[in-house]
Amino acid sequence: MDEPSRVPGSPDTMMLTVKVRDLQPLPGLSNDEHRSASDLIQALLDAFATAPPHRLDFDELAAVASHLRTIGDPAAAETLADMAAHRFLERSETTNAIALYNMAGLACFDQGALEDAGHHFMKALSLIPSPDSRLQTPVLLINHATVMTEMGGYEQALLLYERTIRELDSSPPGSYGQRDALLPQQVRGLVTNNIGWVLLRSARAAGNDRELIARAVTSFDAALQLPLHPRTRLITWGNRAEASIMLGETESAAAALTTMEAECLSAGYQKLLPEAYRRRAQLEAAMGNVDTAIEWTLKAMQTSIQEANPRQELRIVEVFLDILHDVVSRAADPYLALESSGATVVSQIVALLESKDTYTGGSHSRRVAELARRIACRMVGDGPGQQKWVKRVELGGLFHDVGKLRIPWSLLNRVPRLSRRDWELLKAHTTTGEAILRDLGLWSLALVAGGHHERPDGAGYPRGDTRSTIEAAIVAAADSFDAMASPSRLYTLPKTFAEALAEVQRGSGTQFRPDIVEALVAVVDETRVTPELSHIS
Repeated sequence: MDEPSRVPGSPDTMMLTVKVRDLQPLPGLSNDEHRSASDLIQALLDAFATAPPHRLDFDELAAVASHLRTIGDPAAAETLADMAAHRFLERSETTNAIALYNMAGLACFDQGALEDAGHHFMKALSLIPSPDSRLQTPVLLINHATVMTEMGGYEQALLLYERTIRELDSSPPGSYGQRDALLPQQVRGLVTNNIGWVLLRSARAAGNDRELIARAVTSFDAALQLPLHPRTRLITWGNRAEASIMLGETESAAAALTTMEAECLSAGYQKLLPEAYRRRAQLEAAMGNVDTAIEWTLKAMQTSIQEANPRQELRIVEVFLDILHDVVSRAADPYLALESSGATVVSQIVALLESKDTYTGGSHSRRVAELARRIACRMVGDGPGQQKWVKRVELGGLFHDVGKLRIPWSLLNRVPRLSRRDWELLKAHTTTGEAILRDLGLWSLALVAGGHHERPDGAGYPRGDTRSTIEAAIVAAADSFDAMASPSRLYTLPKTFAEALAEVQRGSGTQFRPDIVEALVAVVDETRVTPELSHIS
């Protein structure tokens, strides 16, 4: 038996399914609506987990999992698809299980869990019978190659695409039925574009190797001559524009982006507009228009989050960090570059981060920076000899969570209990932030980003270091206090100032340095209100 069963689910499951499929994208919901939506999604997962196997319907499950990805909950989509795949295997419905493992892999990819995504795709590939009458192999090979590209395995990705072409060449005529999303010639065009993308990523990793870029351009131009699916054509135009930017061919890039934007709007593919916007940012940066480039980056990020597209998010962050690196690298002193370009650099970094991390509120980094500054002043004073150090502490507060830029919105703002993998991905924002800031030459800030979750008792992360810098220790206390008192907390209700302060005091000597706790208590007692924010200029 290899066709989906049509036995309806229980009334409760059917009702929950309808409600979940009516949910709007999570990024557009208020905190209360987000919590309610998450409770509803969890109830549906629980219902499917306990439903009798004969009541599971493939089309219903696939549609719900796809919708969960669309609205910005890929973790739930993965859970549902993986659970259902196991159940369908038990029913010997292999074709359905393969499709669901593929969907679980895509949902992992959305979360940045690349190794797990690869495992799902490999599991699905191992189940495909020979001959592959449904031609599921090419789709899975393409998805696996995409994962390898993101992991930097460019040679492996190219080999997988070569295998995909062989699969297409050996498939019998008429193998694709009406239910298949892409025709064989469209798959060939997609692969040709993707090969160009692998070459472009490889060129970037090699310092913009012009030979690799030229080979990528050849692939993109070849793909545009093939009968592409409309979505693939738009993506290819965007990739072609990026290659032109890397080659310094700004007029060619502008023309490609104009074509892409016009086709996005006329063909109803507004979800791809962030791809065009981030390339606009790259183009403006290449022409030296930093302010305009940052504006396009923020527009791209805001649009991408609204569309709940985590892959776009990470590409946009990459462009922004490239712009930041260029600004800082041109200055003799990177710290002076930040302070003298506050309006276009520091404030925009904070704005980009806060557009992603809504859990701690729209001003979390600025509140932490201001509180850390006040703690530092309390400890050493604010005389002329201390001002430079106090400023570094303040900047450390602003940049402490910069690693979260590389964590998808869906994970940063996830309401249900985090899995072990979720927690490990979130904890990595410390080392990721440290690497970003080291690459910018901001060494003291890098130590804050890497050490603001360490503890004097060694129970912190990422290294269990008992002797982090004093700047990192100050930011750690300020960060913890503000996170507990933030009115935007999604996971639980915010604590009052008194409750948050008492929690910090209980951690004196174990989680926080006693002298810093003492200074924090004094600062909060002095203000009696949320610390007023200052502007970095």
